[in-house]
Amino acid sequence: MIETFVFDTNALISAYILDESVSRKAYNKAFDSGILIYSAATFDEFAEKFVLSKFEKYIPLERRLSVIKEFQAKAVLVEVELQTASIPGTTSFLN
Repeated sequence: MIETFVFDTNALISAYILDESVSRKAYNKAFDSGILIYSAATFDEFAEKFVLSKFEKYIPLERRLSVIKEFQAKAVLVEVELQTASIPGTTSFLN
């Protein structure tokens, strides 16, 4: 069975800017031993945040843009359905 892995935006950015970080080790393992999956919302957030100028001191913009394309090509986009449930006796603000 192939394992799937999910990273949030912070973990993805940490994996790219800190080569020796736990996030980077986990990221490498995900690609070496399974499939990294992402939602459209996660990808959009990652792409939007990773191009911010505050990351220039770690990685030049051109390389960050390349990383975003590489991630999109290597990882697998999945559709996410959001389901909510009400708990009896509580007020749900999601429904």
